[in-house]
Amino acid sequence: MGDRGGRPPDQKARHFKVLKELGKAPGGYSHRECRFCRAAYDNDTTTTPPQIIIGRARNYKSHLAKCTYYKAAQIPAPSPCTPIKPGLVTTTADTSPALSSEITPKPPQPPAPTATQLPIGGVTAASIKSRARRVLVLEQKRSPRKSLHTLLPVTKKAKHEKRKFSRSEIKQIERSLIELHADNHLADRFIEQESTQRFMELVCPGLTDILPSRRALGTRVLKEHATRCKTMDTKALRAMEESTNGWVNLLSDVWQNVSKEHFLGCQLSLFGVLLTYALLPAGDSHHGIAIAKQLEEVLERAHDEKRA
Repeated sequence: MGDRGGRPPDQKARHFKVLKELGKAPGGYSHRECRFCRAAYDNDTTTTPPQIIIGRARNYKSHLAKCTYYKAAQIPAPSPCTPIKPGLVTTTADTSPALSSEITPKPPQPPAPTATQLPIGGVTAASIKSRARRVLVLEQKRSPRKSLHTLLPVTKKAKHEKRKFSRSEIKQIERSLIELHADNHLADRFIEQESTQRFMELVCPGLTDILPSRRALGTRVLKEHATRCKTMDTKALRAMEESTNGWVNLLSDVWQNVSKEHFLGCQLSLFGVLLTYALLPAGDSHHGIAIAKQLEEVLERAHDEKRA
């Protein structure tokens, strides 16, 4: 898909030139620029220099979809020669019977050479096609609205305008994506599949422009969402403790979880004071009545020792 090893190169990559002098981009990709934008800039068609993009398939597709110079180059040039059907041709130069003449039908001639084989005035059809594309680009520069309207196909339904998202909306969309990814046990590459992008673009035009890559989804977005969830859980637990004025906190029988986060440290950061009274064995009974009975024994023992 991109320019990394292990996968066949994308066909759209041939429209982009590799900028080796800029080195490698993050993720092992290369820096590239559009050949059509570079040609327009070198020919003084535009004063805007070509945009540098990262060599990925989704970036190729996104740039070519809005590159007006690429779209202008895709318009086929008209054929320079018009075929003439053999048949009866009469001349009307003079209407007198003496001067009127009639040309008899000629036998079929061999097919005329194609547009790419026929030279016109020493200039090949390929150069004429290239010149026609250049004229389209120049016309588009003079009248961008009109020329862009003529280049786009005419459809019955008007295309939806792409939506612009704020920074807070982008963060919310990324959180929803990571929850969707986790709840449905999806692969990391689902976010870069064309079917996923087609569906999201159909639901909300412009959404694919802000979608994170699979690497960003599994690193930056995941860490930000995990930190946010942990902060919200801590605030909720702190508010619960302050509102109930609880004095007893039941802890698990483990010192830390799989993330190497110590429960005792969490309790200390929440309540400021941590008192470990006793570590009594729980036995084989783990139902509610057995736990309540053991808790009652611990509270009675602590009360008696405090009174003594």
